[in-house]
Amino acid sequence: MRRTVLSLGTAALVAAPLWSAPAASAAPADKAPASFTDVKAPSPVAAYVDGVDLTARLVELGADGTPQPVTDRPAVVLQSSTDKVTWTARADALVTADGFVRGWRLAEHDAYWRLSYAGDADTSAAVSAPVFVDVRIGTRFHNVDIGPEPVAPGGTLNLRGSLRRTLADGEVPAKKGAKLTVQFQAEGSTTWQNVRTTTTDGNGRFATTATATRAGGWRLVYPGSETHLLSVSGDDRVAVGVPTRFGAFNAAPEPVAKGRPIKVAGRLDRRPAGTWLPAKAGAVIQVQFKADGASGWTTLGTTKTTSGGTFAVAFPASRDGHWRALYAGSTTHFDTGSPADHVDVR
Repeated sequence: MRRTVLSLGTAALVAAPLWSAPAASAAPADKAPASFTDVKAPSPVAAYVDGVDLTARLVELGADGTPQPVTDRPAVVLQSSTDKVTWTARADALVTADGFVRGWRLAEHDAYWRLSYAGDADTSAAVSAPVFVDVRIGTRFHNVDIGPEPVAPGGTLNLRGSLRRTLADGEVPAKKGAKLTVQFQAEGSTTWQNVRTTTTDGNGRFATTATATRAGGWRLVYPGSETHLLSVSGDDRVAVGVPTRFGAFNAAPEPVAKGRPIKVAGRLDRRPAGTWLPAKAGAVIQVQFKADGASGWTTLGTTKTTSGGTFAVAFPASRDGHWRALYAGSTTHFDTGSPADHVDVR
């Protein structure tokens, strides 16, 4: 039988042929011929996780020869077969008032499935066309960790975790050698790119590395096989840049006479590879002030760091308030701000 496949996520809807009116001998003359239309079920599905979900509409021929729903909620049975010859009842199907039929059964193995209607005093019996449902072993990623986060440009990301599969008696590790693909999606992009591959060990675990050059998302993909379903890990967004901090900051003297200079000084640090170091020369530092009772900060000026990461600039004291320094960051370094330091002006 030719089957039509409609896209539905990782599974597809396998559809039986469209309804056609039965031959004249298919039903007694005093009964309306019945048939199932729009028969379909997702395939492949995960064994012992997903269900065989067969849906259809049960219709009968009206007096004018037009198919119309069987609306009296008839009894319909979901059946399965491995050879399309011997059929076994698996579950009662749900039938709504408008003729929609749904049969559901936990998926265990490959099989053909159909719906069977015994008929009634006014409507003939009917069975749907069989639909083959491909049942495979379900898989999922477990305890995936991608880091460090953030990471410096050109830094190494460590990707670790495990792949698991679901069998009849529960979840177990994937077998050794399952091939996994590491994928990256740059910030602002909608495309995932393959970066490298790795494989699982005897306990279903994996550990690999990748080089981070841009901010974006990372994930792992198991493509599946003829017996196992595809699995995709959740994506982990990783910021790429050098962390920064103000290792020192002070506004002094405290207190200070009105009109006298307040020296705002400090040191900007960076951590390019796990160790804090002074920032390089030329980093622009904003100095901001917020007077007591004010609702916002005002930028009074800027200065730049020396080769030792230090900076210092002076402003005339006018009012009591808080002082702070800000570094806006760059294409390679993250932004940061200092703690606020209060100065009493007398």
